[in-house]
Amino acid sequence: MIARVWHGRTKPEHADAYESHLRPELLPGLSLQKGFRGSYLLRRAVGNEVEFITIILWDSFDARAAHYEVVSTREPAAR
Repeated sequence: MIARVWHGRTKPEHADAYESHLRPELLPGLSLQKGFRGSYLLRRAVGNEVEFITIILWDSFDARAAHYEVVSTREPAAR
């Protein structure tokens, strides 16, 4: 089994809206994808932010996603 882990943070006043976009049952078609085994959505307060972690389980790397080589990037402008 393969686990894909994603992290994100937001301000407390945006946390509920942020969570509503991450809920696994709302991700379009996720559970219909071949190889999908389940998912978890985790949330906790960290200082003055709220941290989210999603864990999505797949049968194998092949079932998870297509992989691409990065051939060009653009860095953010210096501030």
